[in-house]
Amino acid sequence: MQYLITWIEGEEVCYRFVGDLNFDPSALEGKNLIITKIDEDNSQEEYVTH
Repeated sequence: MQYLITWIEGEEVCYRFVGDLNFDPSALEGKNLIITKIDEDNSQEEYVTH
């Protein structure tokens, strides 16, 4: 399973892909994180943005 971790630093949006949630969180300490599980079975779905 793969996860996308997203956070904001100043005015920039940063992200990191991780293979599992057992990563070293010390580099991201004190940040508000958004963790999204990437479902590999639905990777071919089409997404519409507005």
